[in-house]
Amino acid sequence: MIGKYEIYVILLIASLIFLDSINKPLCAVCFLDDYNTKETFIERPKGYTFEGIVESDPEITEKSMKLTIRTAQGRILVFTNRHQEFSYGDYVTIKGAIVKPEPLGTFDYSSYLLREGVRGVSYYPKITLVENGHGFPLWTLLYGIKEKMREPILQGIPEPHGALILAMTLGEDWRIPRSFQESLI
Repeated sequence: MIGKYEIYVILLIASLIFLDSINKPLCAVCFLDDYNTKETFIERPKGYTFEGIVESDPEITEKSMKLTIRTAQGRILVFTNRHQEFSYGDYVTIKGAIVKPEPLGTFDYSSYLLREGVRGVSYYPKITLVENGHGFPLWTLLYGIKEKMREPILQGIPEPHGALILAMTLGEDWRIPRSFQESLI
């Protein structure tokens, strides 16, 4: 028998999945090659200073953290040290170069980013947190709930199983050790 607590958890997870899916562009023309051709990349020299708001939950990988920053010029992808503490809605000042992204093999990464509204990439700039709390209140609440769901899983379930559960429920696949990923494959 499913208890009241389990129903709340299931509804919360379903809500997070639904809200994550509507957070992405849902248009058929986004996949056309000539979509958004008026947009171009911003390229600024090393030492350029810009500011903006962290527009989504940071994506952490084995080596770095990827932040999507909403600026006056458009979205900028920022790759930084994974051990820094940034979250959704943080207002930040960034000092570094903005460049056009490097190609990824045969994949046209730059066109993909333009379709997503990303106007530039900055690799390992100096980032200063100015102020917290500039995000949309509903997203701030949901990301806070996600954070609170993460801690009991990490404390209560031993590795690598806790990491697998976090990957399946919260999308944090970067936590799964490489050796465990290979054994799953």
